[in-house]
Amino acid sequence: ICNPQKTEEKLLVSSYMCDPNTAQEDFMRCLKMNATGKGKAKSKQNFYKMLNGVKANHLIQSFLPGEITKEEAHEVGEELTKRLLGNKYQYVIATHVDKGHIHNHIIFCDVDMIDYKRYNKTYWNVRQLNDELCIERGLSVLDKNRINRRGKSYKEWQESKNSNSWKDNIRTCIDFAI
Repeated sequence: ICNPQKTEEKLLVSSYMCDPNTAQEDFMRCLKMNATGKGKAKSKQNFYKMLNGVKANHLIQSFLPGEITKEEAHEVGEELTKRLLGNKYQYVIATHVDKGHIHNHIIFCDVDMIDYKRYNKTYWNVRQLNDELCIERGLSVLDKNRINRRGKSYKEWQESKNSNSWKDNIRTCIDFAI
Protein backbone atom coordinates (compact mmCIF):
# COMPACT_ATOMS: atom_id res chain seq x y z
CA ILE A 1 0.00 0.00 0.00
CA CYS A 2 3.03 2.31 0.41
CA ASN A 3 3.80 2.45 -3.31
CA PRO A 4 5.62 5.78 -3.81
CA GLN A 5 3.89 6.36 -7.16
CA LYS A 6 0.47 6.20 -5.48
CA THR A 7 1.33 8.09 -2.28
CA GLU A 8 3.33 11.04 -3.64
CA GLU A 9 6.70 9.50 -2.84
CA LYS A 10 5.37 8.21 0.51
CA LEU A 11 4.45 11.70 1.76
CA LEU A 12 0.93 10.37 2.33
CA VAL A 13 1.98 7.40 4.48
CA SER A 14 1.86 7.28 8.26
CA SER A 15 1.97 4.58 10.89
CA TYR A 16 1.59 3.84 14.57
CA MET A 17 4.05 1.72 16.59
CA CYS A 18 5.56 0.18 13.46
CA ASP A 19 7.66 1.23 10.51
CA PRO A 20 5.77 1.18 7.18
CA ASN A 21 8.79 -0.54 5.62
CA THR A 22 8.88 -3.34 8.22
CA ALA A 23 5.22 -3.50 9.27
CA GLN A 24 4.93 -7.18 8.34
CA GLU A 25 7.76 -8.13 10.71
CA ASP A 26 6.44 -5.79 13.41
CA PHE A 27 2.97 -7.36 13.14
CA MET A 28 4.48 -10.86 13.33
CA ARG A 29 6.29 -10.02 16.58
CA CYS A 30 2.97 -8.98 18.12
CA LEU A 31 1.27 -12.12 16.78
CA LYS A 32 4.01 -14.30 18.27
CA MET A 33 3.51 -12.62 21.65
CA ASN A 34 -0.19 -13.52 21.39
CA ALA A 35 0.56 -17.07 20.28
CA THR A 36 2.92 -17.70 23.16
CA GLY A 37 0.67 -16.08 25.75
CA LYS A 38 3.09 -13.23 26.49
CA GLY A 39 5.79 -15.71 27.41
CA LYS A 40 3.50 -18.25 29.11
CA ALA A 41 3.67 -21.70 27.63
CA LYS A 42 0.76 -22.52 25.36
CA SER A 43 0.25 -25.59 23.23
CA LYS A 44 2.10 -25.93 19.92
CA GLN A 45 -1.29 -26.34 18.23
CA ASN A 46 -2.42 -22.93 19.50
CA PHE A 47 0.90 -21.37 18.48
CA TYR A 48 0.58 -22.57 14.88
CA LYS A 49 -3.12 -21.68 14.76
CA MET A 50 -2.32 -18.09 15.75
CA LEU A 51 0.53 -17.73 13.28
CA ASN A 52 -1.37 -19.34 10.39
CA GLY A 53 -4.64 -17.44 10.93
CA VAL A 54 -5.51 -13.83 10.19
CA LYS A 55 -2.44 -11.65 10.64
CA ALA A 56 -3.73 -8.26 9.58
CA ASN A 57 -6.86 -6.44 8.45
CA HIS A 58 -7.12 -4.20 5.40
CA LEU A 59 -9.65 -1.38 5.12
CA ILE A 60 -10.20 0.89 2.13
CA GLN A 61 -11.82 4.25 2.76
CA SER A 62 -12.89 6.05 -0.44
CA PHE A 63 -14.07 9.58 -1.13
CA LEU A 64 -16.01 11.13 -4.00
CA PRO A 65 -13.86 12.79 -6.69
CA GLY A 66 -13.22 16.43 -5.83
CA GLU A 67 -14.83 16.12 -2.39
CA ILE A 68 -11.66 16.26 -0.34
CA THR A 69 -7.98 17.15 -0.61
CA LYS A 70 -5.33 14.47 -0.25
CA GLU A 71 -4.15 15.96 3.05
CA GLU A 72 -7.70 16.03 4.46
CA ALA A 73 -8.28 12.46 3.29
CA HIS A 74 -5.16 11.34 5.14
CA GLU A 75 -6.35 13.16 8.29
CA VAL A 76 -9.75 11.46 8.05
CA GLY A 77 -8.01 8.08 7.70
CA GLU A 78 -5.88 8.77 10.77
CA GLU A 79 -8.93 9.89 12.78
CA LEU A 80 -10.90 6.78 11.76
CA THR A 81 -7.99 4.57 12.76
CA LYS A 82 -7.57 6.29 16.13
CA ARG A 83 -11.28 5.95 16.91
CA LEU A 84 -11.42 2.36 15.73
CA LEU A 85 -8.19 1.03 17.23
CA GLY A 86 -7.32 3.45 20.00
CA ASN A 87 -3.66 3.21 20.88
CA LYS A 88 -3.68 -0.58 21.01
CA TYR A 89 -2.99 -1.79 17.46
CA GLN A 90 -0.08 -1.24 15.10
CA TYR A 91 -1.16 0.22 11.76
CA VAL A 92 -0.10 1.79 8.49
CA ILE A 93 -2.21 4.32 6.56
CA ALA A 94 -1.49 5.18 2.93
CA THR A 95 -3.50 7.75 0.97
CA HIS A 96 -3.58 6.91 -2.74
CA VAL A 97 -3.99 9.69 -5.29
CA ASP A 98 -3.33 7.70 -8.48
CA LYS A 99 -6.99 7.00 -9.39
CA GLY A 100 -9.93 9.27 -10.21
CA HIS A 101 -10.79 9.39 -6.52
CA ILE A 102 -8.68 9.75 -3.39
CA HIS A 103 -8.77 6.75 -1.07
CA ASN A 104 -7.02 5.44 2.03
CA HIS A 105 -5.63 1.99 2.61
CA ILE A 106 -5.41 1.08 6.28
CA ILE A 107 -3.65 -2.11 7.34
CA PHE A 108 -3.50 -3.05 11.00
CA CYS A 109 -2.25 -5.99 13.02
CA ASP A 110 -4.96 -8.43 14.08
CA VAL A 111 -3.61 -8.54 17.64
CA ASP A 112 -3.40 -5.56 20.00
CA MET A 113 -0.12 -4.65 21.69
CA ILE A 114 -1.58 -4.26 25.20
CA ASP A 115 -3.56 -7.42 25.95
CA TYR A 116 -2.49 -9.43 22.87
CA LYS A 117 -6.13 -10.06 22.01
CA ARG A 118 -7.50 -10.51 18.52
CA TYR A 119 -9.42 -7.74 16.76
CA ASN A 120 -13.14 -8.57 16.90
CA LYS A 121 -15.17 -5.64 15.58
CA THR A 122 -17.43 -6.22 12.60
CA TYR A 123 -17.63 -4.47 9.26
CA TRP A 124 -20.71 -2.62 10.52
CA ASN A 125 -18.80 -1.21 13.52
CA VAL A 126 -16.19 0.16 11.14
CA ARG A 127 -18.85 1.45 8.77
CA GLN A 128 -20.74 3.25 11.55
CA LEU A 129 -17.56 4.93 12.85
CA ASN A 130 -16.60 5.98 9.34
CA ASP A 131 -20.05 7.40 8.62
CA GLU A 132 -20.07 9.37 11.90
CA LEU A 133 -16.65 10.81 11.12
CA CYS A 134 -17.57 11.75 7.54
CA ILE A 135 -20.86 13.37 8.60
CA GLU A 136 -18.99 15.41 11.24
CA ARG A 137 -16.71 16.71 8.48
CA GLY A 138 -19.50 17.32 5.96
CA LEU A 139 -18.43 14.48 3.68
CA SER A 140 -20.79 12.17 1.83
CA VAL A 141 -21.69 8.69 3.04
CA LEU A 142 -23.37 5.79 1.28
CA ASP A 143 -27.16 5.67 1.48
CA LYS A 144 -27.95 2.94 4.03
CA ASN A 145 -31.25 2.11 2.31
CA ARG A 146 -29.52 1.22 -0.96
CA ILE A 147 -26.97 -1.19 0.47
CA ASN A 148 -27.25 -4.96 0.76
CA ARG A 149 -26.57 -5.37 4.49
CA ARG A 150 -25.49 -8.99 4.17
CA GLY A 151 -22.79 -8.69 1.54
CA LYS A 152 -20.65 -11.63 0.50
CA SER A 153 -18.05 -13.36 2.57
CA TYR A 154 -14.59 -13.60 1.05
CA LYS A 155 -15.11 -17.33 0.45
CA GLU A 156 -18.44 -16.70 -1.30
CA TRP A 157 -16.90 -13.91 -3.42
CA GLN A 158 -13.97 -16.19 -4.38
CA GLU A 159 -16.33 -19.04 -5.35
CA SER A 160 -18.44 -16.65 -7.41
CA LYS A 161 -15.33 -15.32 -9.13
CA ASN A 162 -14.27 -18.90 -9.99
CA SER A 163 -17.83 -19.86 -11.10
CA ASN A 164 -18.15 -22.37 -8.23
CA SER A 165 -20.81 -20.60 -6.18
CA TRP A 166 -23.86 -22.74 -5.40
CA LYS A 167 -25.89 -19.55 -4.94
CA ASP A 168 -24.91 -18.32 -8.40
CA ASN A 169 -25.81 -21.74 -9.85
CA ILE A 170 -29.26 -21.62 -8.22
CA ARG A 171 -29.74 -18.03 -9.41
CA THR A 172 -28.84 -19.08 -12.98
CA CYS A 173 -31.29 -22.04 -12.83
CA ILE A 174 -34.11 -19.82 -11.55
CA ASP A 175 -33.42 -17.22 -14.25
CA PHE A 176 -33.42 -19.96 -16.90
CA ALA A 177 -36.69 -21.40 -15.57
CA ILE A 178 -38.34 -17.98 -15.62
